[in-house]
Amino acid sequence: MNSKPFTGAFSNEMQMFLDEKHSVGLKYVEEERLLHKIDELTRSYDCEKGLPRELVEEFLRFRPHWAEVTQQSRSNVIRQFALYLIKLGIPAYCPDSYWKTSLVRDFHPYIFSNDEINRIFWVADNPKNSYNKRSRDFHSVIYRLLYSCGLRVSEALHLLMEDVDFKYRTIYIKNAKNHKDRKLPLHAGMQSYLENYADTYRQDSLPTEYFFLSPSGSAYSKYSIYAYFRKILAECGIPHKGRSEGGPRLHDVRHTFCIHSLQKMMDAGITYDAAVPILCAYMGHSSLLATAKYLQLTKDLFPDIVAKMETETGHVIPDMEGHYEKK
Repeated sequence: MNSKPFTGAFSNEMQMFLDEKHSVGLKYVEEERLLHKIDELTRSYDCEKGLPRELVEEFLRFRPHWAEVTQQSRSNVIRQFALYLIKLGIPAYCPDSYWKTSLVRDFHPYIFSNDEINRIFWVADNPKNSYNKRSRDFHSVIYRLLYSCGLRVSEALHLLMEDVDFKYRTIYIKNAKNHKDRKLPLHAGMQSYLENYADTYRQDSLPTEYFFLSPSGSAYSKYSIYAYFRKILAECGIPHKGRSEGGPRLHDVRHTFCIHSLQKMMDAGITYDAAVPILCAYMGHSSLLATAKYLQLTKDLFPDIVAKMETETGHVIPDMEGHYEKK
């Protein structure tokens, strides 16, 4: 059932632990992904005497872009695995049932303006900013796709040829976060970009091959796209303050899609109560609350939206902990 084997210091124990979870009917998909993160960390720490405290603390070290549920998920997984090791007679540092961190919510995603989005597209289209024509065409399409459809980066990079339906103008997102599949309509302009890309680079491809296939024959690395996005931001004159200071990050394009989409729907007369479920389904969120968290920023950044909402359900979007300061 595993996509890849464990190879670190506790590879056998991790496989036994995972098999035990599967044997009682648990899918344990996200937890398995986190186990692989722990497996990777064992290569950087001395594990001869068991699971060290330093490794556990690094795995649980809070990152500013995390939601509290992310921290709790990591804590639960490594705590369960530590207890499993102890049951096997292997020393292991076991964190408290709830890992205490400074969960200060001063972090806010960066919401790009329409002008900034257009500048990003212009720089991505500019030949002087690409290594070659294929690189330019790829980045020109991928950033538009992320913004047009609000996709996660991994969702865009793992699209298969068969997932892009030009006849019905849709894309099919499979095996996404929260185990949600969804079929999304494409804007006619976005479809044109995808069709041109496919005609140029993917004419003889198989249905099960990646739509965005790198010259090496594999999926593009998200890390190379992150690095290229930083370069584009610099060319656009959009300052990057670093991950700990709020970016902007590439994932903020998804946040921007959500806010801009809400604004367009409310401008068209769609109520907030009707707009949020649409966005929730489109973005593949697990709950309306998850979508509402994306929209909390409207109180500070888009007062025109809030003015319209106050006449309907102004109490729906809760305040964020912490504060937002315009720079």
